[in-house]
Order: sequence, then structure tokens, then C-alpha cells
Amino acid sequence: MKIQFDTSAFKFEHGHTPRGLGSWAFVFGKTDYVTVDEAWFVPGPARTYTEAKRLAVAEASRRGVTLVGVCP
Repeated sequence: MKIQFDTSAFKFEHGHTPRGLGSWAFVFGKTDYVTVDEAWFVPGPARTYTEAKRLAVAEASRRGVTLVGVCP
């Protein structure tokens, strides 16, 4: 199963693609308006985007979805 990431909301908000160290949140199965309750926050300390993305892929697979949105 191929997981696709949509970074458009993040790019619009920050003016650049996701990168670096931080606290990351993702939404599964959609990319439009998201409430805090729908967002999935990467657990633990701050992580690189690459590490957070790896965890989001595992969570998306567990949920059975192929689209993951990166929250701004």
C-alpha cells in the first residue's frame, strides 16, 4: 500500500515544505479543514520530519488509509 503525503496546508501556512526538528501533527484520510480532535500528534520528544513521517506511515497503515495530510 503506497502512502501519499499532502503538505499543501503546511506550505501555505509556513511558506516552505516541512523539514527539521519539531512537534509534528498529521491527519489521516483527508487534507481539508482539520480540528484538533482529528489531528494525530507524533508522540514523544521533538523529532525530525523524516522520523515523524516514518511513524505517520506506520499509523496510516494501521488505520488502512493511503492519504496523510501534514498539519500546519
